[in-house]
Amino acid sequence: MEEKGALSLEGESGQITLYVLSLVINLSAVPTHLSMLVSSDKGGEALKFLFKKGLKSPHPLIFKIIRKISSSADANIKYKFIDYIDELVSLFLQIASDPKHGSEDLLIEVLGILSNLSIPDFDYAKLITSFNLLEIISKLMSKCLQTPSRSKDEDSMLDLGDDILLESINLLCTFSLDEAVAPLLVKHHYWIWL
Repeated sequence: MEEKGALSLEGESGQITLYVLSLVINLSAVPTHLSMLVSSDKGGEALKFLFKKGLKSPHPLIFKIIRKISSSADANIKYKFIDYIDELVSLFLQIASDPKHGSEDLLIEVLGILSNLSIPDFDYAKLITSFNLLEIISKLMSKCLQTPSRSKDEDSMLDLGDDILLESINLLCTFSLDEAVAPLLVKHHYWIWL
């Protein structure tokens, strides 16, 4: 049972309330509100809650909130993501390898979160080799280039392949903050992408 006044992302039917998610996305754009969401001394354990909720039942809007938080320039906020990097990478790998695990929108949000995490002294080379990320990202980028951007039908938005490609390149740039990653990128011919 939830505490009275606790942030709830479910309506009476158990569905995620889009209005609440939209409100939190907009609130997280304001630095003062953002710090309240993630600062434990102000009672804001929202990041922990959002990850718990998002990893349990991945929804693109939950990860859009997390992505907005990860885009903060505040290094203290970025460091709060270290505990979740392995789970984020695992979710990315699940979605990238099998679309049944999530939508393209979710993939874009997870890639965006990872690419926003420019954390000084983080061992990106270890992360890359532990999860074989360069091979997976290479396959994903090649797939995006092979799929032409076109309208799925007359009334729909354009294919999201361009966004996935852009976020993949951003992620490679974030990885390159670690000097040990440069030889890995050269070995996999990533200099062509950058």
